[in-house]
Amino acid sequence: MENPRVSILLPTYNRAEILPSCIEAVISQDFSDWELIILDDCSDDRTQEVVKVYTNKDVRVSCHRNSLRKGTPANRNAGIARSRGELIFFIEDDLTLDASCLRILVETYDSLGHQKKVGGIMPRLIEDTPALDPQDCKDPMIFDHLTGEVFSHYSITCDSVIETISMHACSLYPKSVLEEVGGYSTRYIGNYFREETDLDFRILKKGYKFYFNSAAFGYHKPIPRGSWKQNSRMKLTYYIIRNHCVFVIRIFGFRALYMIPIYFLATLSRGLQSRIR
Repeated sequence: MENPRVSILLPTYNRAEILPSCIEAVISQDFSDWELIILDDCSDDRTQEVVKVYTNKDVRVSCHRNSLRKGTPANRNAGIARSRGELIFFIEDDLTLDASCLRILVETYDSLGHQKKVGGIMPRLIEDTPALDPQDCKDPMIFDHLTGEVFSHYSITCDSVIETISMHACSLYPKSVLEEVGGYSTRYIGNYFREETDLDFRILKKGYKFYFNSAAFGYHKPIPRGSWKQNSRMKLTYYIIRNHCVFVIRIFGFRALYMIPIYFLATLSRGLQSRIR
């Protein structure tokens, strides 16, 4: 079998009940030159039963199951190592793709790749918040130079493809670029906050650019359990702060000496404002 154009990587852990809708949406794509690698991070629910249905149904679907839990960054890296496609599209088990999503992402990459150094293409994610009108289009990822924070607005709609500073976790990358930067860092723990931001900023340092095409989209419906969500609120708060500080130190070096204190002040200020409200 020839290598597919796109390797779709789906990391999952203990969320067997939502896997079928995610996988069915991949199989229903109007772009067919892909492989789907399900990356089971040692689930102990019915995940393998669900996976077997689809590996028997479509030869393009395969599964790698870790013998021990690795966590999301290492699990994604395992998928990169096993992928055969020129392009890699990361998805999540709580994402349902529109039927044209993959085709539009690949077409966007092809149209830009002739003239630009493309590091990745990001689709729109539709969640509970309504999409903004195209005339309100702005950068879907806002970077705060003082704190190192990246704020996402990836439900926006735009009339054209726009450049963006970073991407969300369900985006398309050239495999060669991921290999060039060494994939995801495994220094992020708990909820793995900032793992994709770390990856993207290392890619930016190599001179690549990211682009957002809202015409490619998927429906993102997070569920409150599975994966890392079994952690308490206190632990999640710790992981967010801890991982962000790791990100700032890794990416910005000595600038972290002022960025981290400003980040703590900004976080404290937001906390006080939310209590007042």
